[in-house]
Amino acid sequence: MRVLRSLSNRLFLVGVLLSIASIGGAMLFVSARLTREHDHAMAQRLDETITLVERQRRALLDTSTRLARLVADLPKLKAALSTGDAPTVSPIVASYRDEIGADVLIISDATGAPVFTAGDARGDVATRRLAIDRTAPRPTATLATMAHPRGILQLVSVPVVIGVDPVENLGLLSVGMLLDDRQARDLRASTGSELAFAMGSNVLASSIGPAAASALAPVLDRDAGTIQIGRTRYAWHRYALQPMAGELADGRGEPRLVVLHSTDEADATLRSVRIALAVIALLTALTASVASYAVARTITRPLSALTSSMREMARTGMLTQQPPRPLTRVWDDEDVRTLAGTFDAMTQAIARFQQQAADRDRLTALGRLSTVIAHEIRNPLMIVRGALRGLRQQVDPTVADAAVDIEEQVQRLDRVVNEVLDFARPVHLEVAPASLHAVCRQAVAACVAAETEPPVTLTLDDAADAVQTDADRLRTVLVNLIANAREAVRAAARPPGDGLVTVGTRRASGAVMIEVADTGTGIEAAMAGQVFEPYFTTRRKGTGLGLAIARNIIEGLGGTIVLTSTPGTGTVVRITLPQENAHR
Repeated sequence: MRVLRSLSNRLFLVGVLLSIASIGGAMLFVSARLTREHDHAMAQRLDETITLVERQRRALLDTSTRLARLVADLPKLKAALSTGDAPTVSPIVASYRDEIGADVLIISDATGAPVFTAGDARGDVATRRLAIDRTAPRPTATLATMAHPRGILQLVSVPVVIGVDPVENLGLLSVGMLLDDRQARDLRASTGSELAFAMGSNVLASSIGPAAASALAPVLDRDAGTIQIGRTRYAWHRYALQPMAGELADGRGEPRLVVLHSTDEADATLRSVRIALAVIALLTALTASVASYAVARTITRPLSALTSSMREMARTGMLTQQPPRPLTRVWDDEDVRTLAGTFDAMTQAIARFQQQAADRDRLTALGRLSTVIAHEIRNPLMIVRGALRGLRQQVDPTVADAAVDIEEQVQRLDRVVNEVLDFARPVHLEVAPASLHAVCRQAVAACVAAETEPPVTLTLDDAADAVQTDADRLRTVLVNLIANAREAVRAAARPPGDGLVTVGTRRASGAVMIEVADTGTGIEAAMAGQVFEPYFTTRRKGTGLGLAIARNIIEGLGGTIVLTSTPGTGTVVRITLPQENAHR
């Protein structure tokens, strides 16, 4: 794709994708964690609800059992039952039911058949024969759980007896408490959950109302699920109520508790959290996109500037045009800054090499021209020199003096011509074993032959005597250096004495070193770097070729020549010859 060919676009795209991936992962993690915490809270709430309902159910049974025993022992009830008169028994039974707050109160005869009832004794409750355990020495209480049109009826039956030995059984007193809509609503207030009571798949009571029966009946064969009741969606769990000791089960199924939790509120909470996370993720993605673009620009902007400079250099061929330097802000890329600096240094080096190449070409052309000029000057000089022989024979002293002056200038011109030719011609070396000390002494002798002041002091190291070099060429170099040193001492007007000019040799790091030092005027730092360039001179009568020729000779011998100078103190020229040329 063309859009991905740009480095800035790739960096921007990578930054955006990474931010979206990280934010999306964070959203998924938070959403999953919230869902897990919600499910854990719901499970804990379900356990608490079941525990509370079981506790309430047992409390109702215990209360029913105590009340039944209390009423069964009342003499008034026993006396009424012993008469067997219905008009006498019925008002007493009804009043006792109202006093203890039972939903149903039943009096059965000695066979267990219901005789007198009070309360809502509908369905099987009014006709069901209650079983009596006649094997026990004294009849005990029994518990029966059965379906009732209003809910689940928990019926506690206790015997009504007179006498001690023998015991006469007058019948059974049964007290029933309903788990109905009212109980479900009361438990909802305590648990915060909607409740329903069922026998098998038949929902008998609910805190929601009649709509729960038709909605739950088809799904009660499962343990849990979700269901829509009216406009509210619920998550429901089915739980079998634990049987009590000695409980008689209803033939139509086990008693069940259904706990329902509305998912609308939780879904709304999760939805609002997800929306908030989505908004935060969007804002973060936008921020990351802007940041990615800014970071990409900090890298690509300097690269674009470098590219533009490269195109301009390629178009114009001007390497001296410097590329724009990258800014030094905190967010600038260090690698790009390094690249720009390296490119800057490279262009400067190439420009410098081009300049040096141009200088070499210019000097080569100048050398060829100088050779031609030198040859053209030498021929007239020979004619002038021949004519001087006749002038020196003249008796007239004026003519003789003029001839001497002319000959001096002819010799000077001849020396200049020789230097020009030496510089222009390739250096031909004849390396052979030689005595470095002898070369130094001969150079000093040649310099002090015409004038002894200032003197030259020799400091020679015996270990550096034997060398392989071109003795004549090396002597020429030393003569030039010593002459320059003595001229500098004269210009400084030093008082006479030893040590003004010294020539020393020594052996160091596998090389032979020659040092020519003076205490003359010295050279400015700006000029010291140019002294080996052709035609550069600080002397009025100099040609500027002596040190250039010296460098050519030393470099031809595989060595180096270095000049260090301090204005007002003096100058030191150090020649180093490599080890392979320093031994036999």
